[in-house]
Amino acid sequence: MKKLIFPILIIFLCIFSFMLISCDGQDDTTSFNSFEYSITYELNGGTNSAENPSGYNKGDKIILDAPQKEGYMFTGWYTEEDILIEINEDTAGDLTLYATWRDIESSLLFELNYLGDSYIVIGCAKSLEYMYIPSTYKGLPVTVIGSYAFMYHKNLKYVYIPDGVTSIWSSAFFSCESLEGVRIPNSVTEIDTRAFSKCKKLKSIDLPDNLTVIGSYLFYYSGITSIDIPDGVTEIRKNAFSDCKSLTNIKLPESLTTLRYDVFLNCTALEEIVIPSSVTNIDKSIFRGCTSLKSITVADGNTVYKSVDGALYTKDGKTLVAYPGGNGEETFTVPNGTENIEVGAFAYNPSLKSVVIPGSVKNFGWRMFNDCTSLESVIIEDGVTAIETTPFYNCDSLKSVVVPDSVTTITEEMLEGCPLLTVYCEAEQKPEGWDENWSNGAKEVVWGYKEGNK
Repeated sequence: MKKLIFPILIIFLCIFSFMLISCDGQDDTTSFNSFEYSITYELNGGTNSAENPSGYNKGDKIILDAPQKEGYMFTGWYTEEDILIEINEDTAGDLTLYATWRDIESSLLFELNYLGDSYIVIGCAKSLEYMYIPSTYKGLPVTVIGSYAFMYHKNLKYVYIPDGVTSIWSSAFFSCESLEGVRIPNSVTEIDTRAFSKCKKLKSIDLPDNLTVIGSYLFYYSGITSIDIPDGVTEIRKNAFSDCKSLTNIKLPESLTTLRYDVFLNCTALEEIVIPSSVTNIDKSIFRGCTSLKSITVADGNTVYKSVDGALYTKDGKTLVAYPGGNGEETFTVPNGTENIEVGAFAYNPSLKSVVIPGSVKNFGWRMFNDCTSLESVIIEDGVTAIETTPFYNCDSLKSVVVPDSVTTITEEMLEGCPLLTVYCEAEQKPEGWDENWSNGAKEVVWGYKEGNK
């Protein structure tokens, strides 16, 4: 009996070991994973990443990892016909992928950080189109993409940033006009100002999960069409998406608390947006120039803001923060009880022709109607006391503004850029608190106006 136990035990251990090797997915020849299509890697002297799969199924989306080769930078997986950046829903068939390499010293520039324990990438060869940054250099980790590292690079199409990089500094990819794709690992916790500004071919990007801030001007004038801001981000800083004229969809996370000045300035394709319940601070003028924006929705449970007929107000209704520039309405009466209208609240609206401002509004904001080119008349009701500089700047169709005698202060050049405008003032003559140049740009001023006597 004892003689039988030992062979049986050996057989059992062999089977158990076979199962372990097969189930962990590391041994391609014994894997129980069932793939529709196989992947063969020709490494040309390199060592493949353990994360690269031996096959895939139709509809999978897989960004392939970079292999490693001492003294060389990987420059992409190539098929017989073209480079392959990722496997996606359109990929089908068995694949043979060929690793390509380039001498690292002629490809990338590095600089030791001030502690001498890691490297910063500070530049690259201008001929590079596909760049896979290595995770180590001369035995030390690569942790930072430096400021201006690839600025104005005209040929760069795709960049793979390895695990272990924690920061992308300011203007790193500024005006990389051919850049179409960037792989950013979750180890990145900081992406600084203007990092992807003016990357006009960059249509989409997966931001890392560990970001807490979207930096100022981060995607300014880029080609971004759709983006999900990851959970954990608490602040989007000024002009982060300004002049992203192709941006049609953005998802804001429930972690978000702050939207800074002009975040979505001139996002002319953006049609709708949902402000999460977590947002407690919205700066002035964040939707200025969003000429397609049909509605602004505030999620239930927000304690600071609300949406009324698609416009954004503070919860108490006392401040009109933003009016959607693309709702197509030609007339609007600001609700009575509104006390403040934020800077640029109506700016660049292409449809508005007539607006009534109630007397509950005390101050008339700077460039409130900036470039409302269809605006023809504004009635300011009794109770408003002050009008700030250039609220009607470049309203070149504006023909009539009624100013009540409650207005005691008007700053200079209130009417700049309004060549057709006649101002109807209830006051019999210019009050002392009005600036000497208050009417510069007006066609005519009529004093002693009474309602109905135009």
